[in-house]
Amino acid sequence: MSHAEKKITDKIAAAAAVAERLLAGRFRPDGGVGYTLGHCRRVMRLAERLADSPELAGRPIDRESMLIAAMFHDAGREVDTENHCDAGSEFVMKELATILDAEQLEKVAEMVRHHNRPVSAETEIIHDADLIDRIGTNFVWRNLYHAATHKQTLRQAWEWYQGVKDEWQSKYVNWAIFEITKKEIRRRADIMDAFYEEALRELECDLGAGAAYMQENQMTKQELGKAILKAAYLEGDFVLRSGKRSKYYLDKYLFGTKPQILSAIADEMAKVLPKATQRIGGTVLGAVTLATALSLKTGIPAIIARKTEKDYGTAKLVEGEWKPGEKVVLVEDVVTTGGAALEAAENLKKMGLEVLGVIAVIDREEGGKEAFAAKGINFQSLFTKTSLGI
Repeated sequence: MSHAEKKITDKIAAAAAVAERLLAGRFRPDGGVGYTLGHCRRVMRLAERLADSPELAGRPIDRESMLIAAMFHDAGREVDTENHCDAGSEFVMKELATILDAEQLEKVAEMVRHHNRPVSAETEIIHDADLIDRIGTNFVWRNLYHAATHKQTLRQAWEWYQGVKDEWQSKYVNWAIFEITKKEIRRRADIMDAFYEEALRELECDLGAGAAYMQENQMTKQELGKAILKAAYLEGDFVLRSGKRSKYYLDKYLFGTKPQILSAIADEMAKVLPKATQRIGGTVLGAVTLATALSLKTGIPAIIARKTEKDYGTAKLVEGEWKPGEKVVLVEDVVTTGGAALEAAENLKKMGLEVLGVIAVIDREEGGKEAFAAKGINFQSLFTKTSLGI
């Protein structure tokens, strides 16, 4: 390898390391953790293969800048899903400023900005590489991730694919610039047909009973509310954490320790979780199972917020891995006045975390919502005392 070639390789490796550091733990609702990073890696490799194809032989290409731009072409979706091209360009200008000189930095940023509407040979290649992955690994990943998060059977996933495959294939072929891209899209579509058909045959033979069980045990939100009441609603004379007395009590440990109810709660919370969430926080002790269930459901790491620091071991106020500046959403079981969650939110802010909001299972409607609003904290609950008919 020549000195010039090694210098190019080193730059690409340095840029890839930046992408790894910034995108590896990011969550996308349509693909989970690592979805954007995986897609960008594959598009970079596909762009290199397209650039080496006979169809593009002889075209002048800035290979180094193109491969770096391919690695970051979708990074903007982590910042602004509505205008990801401009957001991605700004992302590159900020994060690669120490790796690339000013001229190349501007060039890479412009390639990212125009990868959806190509203006050069490099952006045409990135554009087509993106299309190839969309109908390949990216497509399968999204389909199976959607099926898993929504507890669909493989048959349901296959039926969804059957309903959209022709439209998607036709759309991507029409969008493709190069003939080699059109051929590769058709080839990958044929491979996926065979994959889903074989998977369905195996399902019918071996997993039919399990698939039926999954469908039968899915809960609607209305069914979840009834299940929580049945498991945890108690009547009597109770003193709440706020000091108030109540003639009824919702025992969080009775619904927060039942796997089926916990899984259904996580399903519903995942639907309202802000896209920018980087950590899911649970307060000791009742909300820990909720944070864990939601973390398993979404792939977003959980942290545990203590009321006070431990006087032994690591003596931490916040357990788990996190970095200052990360965005956290707190989950709670039952909110009365909101005191515990507000205290946890203040502690997290002091540690340098940004609290996006609080999601509770049940709001007793006794001042908690108003208390969060007074502190400027977004609050929402899956159920209220009124909606549960208490």
